[in-house]
Amino acid sequence: MATLPPFPKSYKCEIVRSDDRIRMVAYVDADKKRFEEINKTGQLEIEIYRRDLSIMWELYPHAKTYFQSKLDLRKPVVNPDTFYDWKEEGFKIINKRKCRKFVGREPESCWPYDDAREICFVDVLTGMRRRAITFNLVGTQCLTVDWLNAEVGSQPNAVFEVPKHFRRVYRRNYDT
Repeated sequence: MATLPPFPKSYKCEIVRSDDRIRMVAYVDADKKRFEEINKTGQLEIEIYRRDLSIMWELYPHAKTYFQSKLDLRKPVVNPDTFYDWKEEGFKIINKRKCRKFVGREPESCWPYDDAREICFVDVLTGMRRRAITFNLVGTQCLTVDWLNAEVGSQPNAVFEVPKHFRRVYRRNYDT
């Protein structure tokens, strides 16, 4: 089964989904990840995943508080790219960048539907994803995800830490 090229190990980008108009900023540096998102009430929420520390933090900047949870490292990290059999089908310009075009379909043993697929565009120079388009079982486009303003390279360590002026709060039977 063919696969997509992996994401770069370290990058920063804005992720925009068409289904619920979510705009998120992602910072990734090997086993450290940070996601910033504006919630439905218009407030910024931040999640930081530190596999190196087995910890996940949820930060609420408006209240200067955070929750801490333990990450279960025994659970494998699921890679949705492996759900499809990918085939490279040429090139396309996405956001002024030359990208390799990949078309992914579920293995024939899973679905008898020819129209369900995902198309993914990967930047030729950086290896960064630029766009993914998902089509449902009848071939209708149902989701577009764009990775915008991508910067490939190491990210500052401070973005993967809880600011010192934040106060930790606890949830019963949940936090570590």
